[in-house]
Amino acid sequence: KPLRLRPARCREVRRLCARDRAAMEFPLEEGYVYGQAPKEPSKPPDIHAVFEAVGVPKGKLGELPYPKDWYDGAKERARLRAIELEELYAKKNDIRQEWVHLVLADCEDQVDQVDRRLVESGPVLGLAELLARAAAPQGDGR
Repeated sequence: KPLRLRPARCREVRRLCARDRAAMEFPLEEGYVYGQAPKEPSKPPDIHAVFEAVGVPKGKLGELPYPKDWYDGAKERARLRAIELEELYAKKNDIRQEWVHLVLADCEDQVDQVDRRLVESGPVLGLAELLARAAAPQGDGR
């Protein structure tokens, strides 16, 4: 008995076959993706210009960029850099502590000003008491 498909199923099979035929029209060459040729790679940067921009010294291939006596003093320069770094850290710490003392002194000054305002009684304080008494409910029902 032959296999009979429903009409909706037939349309789906035809659609899939048409899609497969369209897929076969794409180039089958190496490097193509979904029928699109890949982009050409970008040109590499000029490495000599990059080295010059960041300050890499020039020199002939196989030669050292600095004279040999410069390399002889490398350990001494590293030791001096470490000493300078420690001095800079100490200076940074001193500046930080000075800043903290300034901020604390300013905060203490603000607290002192608030305390003085709370202690002193002036015409404004009397006015505030008068308004508070006027706004408070009276005992006689008024």
